[in-house]
Amino acid sequence: MRRQLRTGAAVRETFVAPKKHAQRRKRRRRRPGGDLHIPLLVKILGAPVYLPMKLVMDISRELHQHAERAVTDEGAVREKLLELQVLYELDEIDEAEYERREAELMARLREIREAQRSASDEEVDEE
Repeated sequence: MRRQLRTGAAVRETFVAPKKHAQRRKRRRRRPGGDLHIPLLVKILGAPVYLPMKLVMDISRELHQHAERAVTDEGAVREKLLELQVLYELDEIDEAEYERREAELMARLREIREAQRSASDEEVDEE
């Protein structure tokens, strides 16, 4: 890359920048935790903004993980199946209602097991 300076009527060539310096750009590296590397001074000065945002992100991540575990929990579906069976045996629900709710819960149980199998298959493929 050549730069030219004009002084009066004469054009004079000046510094030729090496290509390495022209192409070099600072890149921010990601840490294993996912946070960008932020200098200490920026963290201290930005703490009133950064910390509440980080707290909200951490809480939302925890809520997401908790919800995911609740949705894919096989034990909870089995408990509901047992409760349903007890309600039927105590004649609190009729046979049609029992069969309908049992079919829903069994379908949900199959979905959970399929999701667990596909997740374990993905883990094996990654290795």
